[in-house]
Amino acid sequence: MRRLDGLRARHEFALVLGAHPRKPPVGVQPALTVHDLAGSGAAVRGAEIIVAVERVSDGYSRLRFLKDRAGRLPVGEAWGLLFDRESGYRRDPRSSYAKRAAPSPSSRF
Repeated sequence: MRRLDGLRARHEFALVLGAHPRKPPVGVQPALTVHDLAGSGAAVRGAEIIVAVERVSDGYSRLRFLKDRAGRLPVGEAWGLLFDRESGYRRDPRSSYAKRAAPSPSSRF
């Protein structure tokens, strides 16, 4: 991980690593946490941001914010996501967190 982090810093790019969570015990569907990322201790420790997309049902998922070193994301919250093949993912307007104001594009820079 240190080698990848060094390359990322030197060449100024974002590194996105995909990982699958551990399989939960049969009949149990707990909310995902950083501890569910199987075999990824080094990746979790070195990550600046960790988000998870969990499929709830056909056409509906949740975006979970698991880690944010800078403290700008709502860690611990989950946003509902609607999905269809034509337009991809979009935030569910009925989701309890969807009513929170999104940051303006200019506030990112």
